[in-house]
Amino acid sequence: MRCCLLCCASVDDAENAARAFHSQLQDTYQQLADLSETTPLHELFALLVKDEYADLRRMVRDTARLDSP
Repeated sequence: MRCCLLCCASVDDAENAARAFHSQLQDTYQQLADLSETTPLHELFALLVKDEYADLRRMVRDTARLDSP
């Protein structure tokens, strides 16, 4: 098993997580594109930041669980 030196998780797990995150981003951007037809830009930006921040917090929390003994 290969190991990612940054986090000691397997490279395959890191690649899968990156693919999943990329897919979530694509979904989010598509939703924003759909909303942009009826919603002001500043409101869309606020939604994007809130959503991305929630994903980032979730990723940090999940990583912390992996590091716990």
